[in-house]
Amino acid sequence: MPPSSSTPSTRVPSLLSLLADGGGRHTALGLLHTRALELSGGICSILFEHTPASGQLQVTCGAGLDHLPTDAWEPAVRESALLSQVFGTRAVTVVRSAAAQMPNLHARLGTDEALLVPLVSASRRVGLLAVGLPTGLGDSASTAIESSDVPAGLLLALELSRLRQREQLESEVRQVIDAFSERLSASLALKPALEALCVAATRLFGADRTTVWVHERDSRTLEAVASSDPDYRAGITSIRADDPLAPAAGALRTQRAGLASSHNVATSTLTVPLRGCRRALGTLVFEGVRIEPGDDITLLNRADELGRQLSGTVEAVQLLGSVMQSRRELEQLFASIAHLIVVIDPDGRVVRVNQAFASAVGRLPETLVQQPLTACVGPELAEWIRELQDPLEPAAVREVTDSVLGGHNLVTVTDLLT
Repeated sequence: MPPSSSTPSTRVPSLLSLLADGGGRHTALGLLHTRALELSGGICSILFEHTPASGQLQVTCGAGLDHLPTDAWEPAVRESALLSQVFGTRAVTVVRSAAAQMPNLHARLGTDEALLVPLVSASRRVGLLAVGLPTGLGDSASTAIESSDVPAGLLLALELSRLRQREQLESEVRQVIDAFSERLSASLALKPALEALCVAATRLFGADRTTVWVHERDSRTLEAVASSDPDYRAGITSIRADDPLAPAAGALRTQRAGLASSHNVATSTLTVPLRGCRRALGTLVFEGVRIEPGDDITLLNRADELGRQLSGTVEAVQLLGSVMQSRRELEQLFASIAHLIVVIDPDGRVVRVNQAFASAVGRLPETLVQQPLTACVGPELAEWIRELQDPLEPAAVREVTDSVLGGHNLVTVTDLLT
């Protein structure tokens, strides 16, 4: 059938109203599909959204098809070359022999000819409209689509939708992370906070179960430390970090969230890598995720945002734990030194003492803190310390017989600020 010559004026107000309404995205896209088929004389159409991270074209919606394929289009080498040309020129392009030139697209449309309508914003790929055509309508269909409001309408619909989805997902993820941070700041206990986050994230992503796997570098394993399922410890809680069959291990080496599903299962597994500044921290795994057609990109963006924010918090807590552990070890080492050690501030008050010093003066270490040093040692040592120059360069050394510390002592005074 020849392309329709009807004007779009009667459709513009309803389309603009739908685009202004945040909930009218699918209806607006449906109108634009119908408009594209009327103008081109096409049989069917599919709208793809471009995923910047992977370069894939994800199916968003379509028209005129008995079955809309929802799997991402990963163009073959010849298809990629043609797509690069289409997006580079931004021109509506006719594919004369879809089966030969673009077999993956032909498998979806099922027509001999196809029309490719690139949707580009500021040199950034946004999406692609593919229209299946009867043989011989390519040139007239290309002219009709290129002179219409369909490309601009689709681009506007996708861009508005992305902005709204980004705002919504940031708000939803922020609520989950805020609740996690509040729980964590109350006790600095990472495991209970992660379990609470798993419960909230399970609701957010509509999953059956969410589990956090933490990477143990020394043992080269992933340990399941928290889950939304209270019975998760009854299953496998430790896997090798290089296990090729474990989704958590596979995601550890990726940069972005990913989806995996089986043909005979209606749900998918969503994996989110947790990456720190220098190393992989672990993986967040959602099992039994139900995805509506066309929602893949939104879901993956939401998952990436959650993974990014969670990674920063987990890394900070792990770093704090390492610092506190190092401090405890240093305190134990300081306390165990056999020599008498006392640290004082510029005002001459005790900041810290080791056990040997406290034993020498016959008091508990904690009772000496903030006491003047002159109240802890004899007048002989106190008088010599008062005579020292400030700042002290280099360290001062002297043999002193102190009436409180007892005996003859070789005393070294060092300025810790120099």
